[in-house]
Amino acid sequence: MTADARIGDPVSGPRVSVVVPTYNHAATIPLCIDALLAQDFPRDQYEVIFVDDGSADGTAGVVAGYAARDPRIRYVHQVNRGPAAARNRGAQEARGSILVFTDDDCVAEPTWLSEMVKPLEIRWLRIGMEIEGEGELFALVERAVRRPQ
Repeated sequence: MTADARIGDPVSGPRVSVVVPTYNHAATIPLCIDALLAQDFPRDQYEVIFVDDGSADGTAGVVAGYAARDPRIRYVHQVNRGPAAARNRGAQEARGSILVFTDDDCVAEPTWLSEMVKPLEIRWLRIGMEIEGEGELFALVERAVRRPQ
């Protein structure tokens, strides 16, 4: 990784994948979705994956309606296996290099995603030293440095 490389590549996909397991929350999930779509994070740099863990209510229709209107929303259905399995499925489906998890009954503040990702926005500097005449790398030191704003 070069010194100026960033986490993820916005050209080829989102930097961040937000995974939300859901089960039978058709009545309240719009609050969660609306809050996640209203984040102050750059809209082309994150996706939100809702993993429906076998809901029997209208959860699928609600999430699918949002997904039809906003490409950041992705809907995945699975047979009921519990929230841990739904989170794991969301992680498998994720395209971002950073995974963030929340629950379907949470209403995120507008700065939530930015604040979650901020500590991960670092660059790596690699400093190598070559032993004279040996032609190989003697030491590799990695140091995390906050990305300049």
